[in-house]
Amino acid sequence: EIDPTLEEGELEVEDDE
Repeated sequence: EIDPTLEEGELEVEDDE
């Protein structure tokens, strides 16, 4: 799922595993 709490340098990606 999409995590709105991203850290510095992180990308918003849909990791559906």
